[in-house]
Amino acid sequence: EICYWTMLKKMHIPRSIADLLIYSLNWQGTHFCNFPMNGYSTQKALSHADRPFIFITGSSDTTVPYEMTMSNYLQYKMIHPETRLLLVEGGEHAVSYLLKKDEYEKMVLDFIKTYK
Repeated sequence: EICYWTMLKKMHIPRSIADLLIYSLNWQGTHFCNFPMNGYSTQKALSHADRPFIFITGSSDTTVPYEMTMSNYLQYKMIHPETRLLLVEGGEHAVSYLLKKDEYEKMVLDFIKTYK
């Protein structure tokens, strides 16, 4: 999903070419590694979720592109308005806690108290 999103949004590869590349990656992953590249979808998982989430991202995250997290957050928030977002300006992947420890802990603890 991240590869496909990156091809379309960041690299501006035409959808038909991106589809072909993903099909090829999926075939190779399935046949050589027993791991299909399309075996997991964040959007599909979110469509089955029945409770609010906290989305945590850094604006400089390139592992899971910031724009992709924001898109998922905005779509999911329409279904579950109580969903929350912690955006860490300048944060890269998996360093949000280190950069905004107090804010991170407060949001997570408040969320747990509310939805336990």
